[in-house]
Amino acid sequence: MAWLRRPQYWCVNHRCSHALNDRIFSQAEYARADGCCRLEPGCNAALVRGEDRDRRASALATALAAGAIAAVGVTAAQALQNWYRPPPLAHIRFAQAQTETSDDGQTVEIEIRRDALLAAAVDVEYETRDGTALQSSDYVGARGQLHFAPGERRKHMKVTLLRDASHQKPKRHFTLVLPNVAATPDHRITIAPPSVPPSDPASTEALVLSASRIAKDIADLRMKQHVADEMMAASRNDAGAYAAYRNRLAAASGDLGRARERYLQELGQLRRLPAAAVLDTVDALVQRFERDGFAQQAKAARVMKRHLIEIIDGHTPTMDRWVEELLEVIPRVTQPVRDPTTV
Repeated sequence: MAWLRRPQYWCVNHRCSHALNDRIFSQAEYARADGCCRLEPGCNAALVRGEDRDRRASALATALAAGAIAAVGVTAAQALQNWYRPPPLAHIRFAQAQTETSDDGQTVEIEIRRDALLAAAVDVEYETRDGTALQSSDYVGARGQLHFAPGERRKHMKVTLLRDASHQKPKRHFTLVLPNVAATPDHRITIAPPSVPPSDPASTEALVLSASRIAKDIADLRMKQHVADEMMAASRNDAGAYAAYRNRLAAASGDLGRARERYLQELGQLRRLPAAAVLDTVDALVQRFERDGFAQQAKAARVMKRHLIEIIDGHTPTMDRWVEELLEVIPRVTQPVRDPTTV
């Protein structure tokens, strides 16, 4: 029933009055003008086909209106004819056709623009659609509506990407579409694995050394946190000492949170290097620490190696468990001695 669908065309020249007014060109006008806008002198821009107008609802309304004329008169018939009202929006577009980003997990901001009919308020629908990237696995699906107020030209929306801890997924993509805009514009978002830096023994050793030191810092900070917590419990009858140990606990907790973030970042960088070279470097570093008498640092490096192997094997980082494992690097204080004078 092709006769119930009517092609619609728009001029895309933003300087043309027909484009600015969203004038719809019919199939006959399109054919007569050889696919160009020739109604305004000097335009001659190619006409772009939008979504065909579905006339089935309009034909049904017209048929119902014809019956209503005899029954209830012209007023009811006109109301039925006004029931179906296209057209789709036009002159709404993405500022860029595509975006490429890494799979480290971040939020991508997409700009949507309006080029004409600025005096009116417009609601633009958007939704994400899977490609080779999948919702809930590679990104957080989004669906909603953007409201352009009168005079507003630009709107921004955000799409959240999910971090690939294994860094083993290939390049993949999904699209953001505007379903109620003419021709359904789409924006392609490509997720690429992070680039692998060249393997350099000196830089690898420096990175391993830095990560092992952060591991030892985490052990020290977790022990400080543990001691401050127990000293607070032992000092509840002394308001001054209790407040001092509470401040110690807050400071240790803040430093521990920052150290945890740095630790994950360092292990993430090591994950991108050749695994064999990194693990060999850790073993060599452990031997050096033991030879030089840094027993706790050597233990921290061994624990760090286990954590790194988990990431290399594709497991999700479990930082809370890792912190408790690093705590075992330092002997636990079982009976803290209360000494407020040293606070």
